[in-house]
Amino acid sequence: MMQMAIPVFSIMLVALFTLLTVPVLYASVAELQLKFSTAITHVSKTEK
Repeated sequence: MMQMAIPVFSIMLVALFTLLTVPVLYASVAELQLKFSTAITHVSKTEK
């Protein structure tokens, strides 16, 4: 039974790591896109 517990436990750790990191990475990318889109809009409005 111990041979089966080790892979199951490691898969659960990978799933937990993914559960915590994917939303953080997604939010970071979305925030950067929003930040740069407003910066580009601000620059284009000041050039006119």
